[in-house]
Amino acid sequence: MARPGASLVLNADETQALGALAEGPASPPPLARAARILLLLAEGRSGVAIARALAVSPQTVCAWRMRFRQRRLAALELPAAAPSPAAQPAQDPAPQPVTLQRIAALVGVHKSTVHRVLQHGGDDDSPLAQRIRIAAYELGYRPGAAYAVRQGVRRRFRPGDARRQVLCFLPACSFRSPYHLRLWTGITDVLADSGYDLLLRLAGGLIDRQLPAAVARGEVAAVITSDTPSWLGVVQGMLAGQPAERRPALIGLLSAIPGAWSVHLDFHGLGRQVMGHLLDLGHHRLIAIEERPELTAGFRAELAARGLDPGALQVCHMVPDPGTAEERLASTLARLQAAQPQATAFLAPNDPIALLAVRHFTAQGLAVPTAMSVVGFDGTHALPGADGANLLTSVALPLEELGQAAARLAMDPGPVPRQVLLPATFRVRATTARAPG
Repeated sequence: MARPGASLVLNADETQALGALAEGPASPPPLARAARILLLLAEGRSGVAIARALAVSPQTVCAWRMRFRQRRLAALELPAAAPSPAAQPAQDPAPQPVTLQRIAALVGVHKSTVHRVLQHGGDDDSPLAQRIRIAAYELGYRPGAAYAVRQGVRRRFRPGDARRQVLCFLPACSFRSPYHLRLWTGITDVLADSGYDLLLRLAGGLIDRQLPAAVARGEVAAVITSDTPSWLGVVQGMLAGQPAERRPALIGLLSAIPGAWSVHLDFHGLGRQVMGHLLDLGHHRLIAIEERPELTAGFRAELAARGLDPGALQVCHMVPDPGTAEERLASTLARLQAAQPQATAFLAPNDPIALLAVRHFTAQGLAVPTAMSVVGFDGTHALPGADGANLLTSVALPLEELGQAAARLAMDPGPVPRQVLLPATFRVRATTARAPG
């Protein structure tokens, strides 16, 4: 039996015109297929059955049903025949909005059951769930369109709602890197139910940091970026070209420059804390790979506070040579060990480099931690021991909390740039020990 509202009622002239179009050898294939769809609908066939028989999608069947109801034969660009008074068709019902209630009425269930299946029942393969999905397809239900309509209604009646978007510049590696993924998770956790839209741009070079048109239209409340201070300054220069009343707040995530908001850590204090731990263990010859100048400044400040030679710490950047991460690290460590041959401790810029360094030193015959202590930085990776516990001494950064704080700042930055400082935790584990000898 045909479902209510799914079939079509044709008069004799429409049936004859569609039949000629469907079977005519000179009919264009798309119009001939449309005519067959309409004739099968008039027979009471279901949209899914017609889609299978004619190798089209259920949405195509639904679209032709709606077009024909609105325009009759003119939908196929055919002249409408003047029917005789006796052949007047029964009037098709006016198109109704596709709602969960309408789907529920067709299937004979409550609206909440339809909502559960369509919104949260992706693994439900029961016959009832299949009937609900088929009915939704045939009616042309589009949850994304329904959401857009609801959002449009909310925005239309929400005062002062022009700036309800947040733009994020993220590195292209963000969805492969636990470090950036945790920052990103913190941002989305806050913005998910806030009523703000999120504009995402994966940033590599300068061209990736161009501002979208929404900024010029004054729709963006804030820009969040985890760029270095130099790139942060580039974005700040781009925003400076916008009128003051449309200029969004620029928020540096773990970076700070004058004139911009920031969510930051006390890297200088962390550097002093880490260096103090190694000096207390008797390490007076150290090597480090620099990634954050503030952290290195903290290392040196602790050396100076204890009256030690700043040359006790040898620092360099990761070499830019081509090759794998292991090869680049080996080249960097060779350079550092040549400058500080008696080094007994290594400060890594992040946990992945620290794990590679443990492997490298072990291959060199420098056991960790008895011959070489290793400290990581970020808390994103573990060095599992025999019992599965993490052995890596590292600074654990509150990455999700940093992202959340940046999102909250984006929604309410205030008129004057300000800095939000969060604490980090230095976790001493088994990759640091007293210096040998």
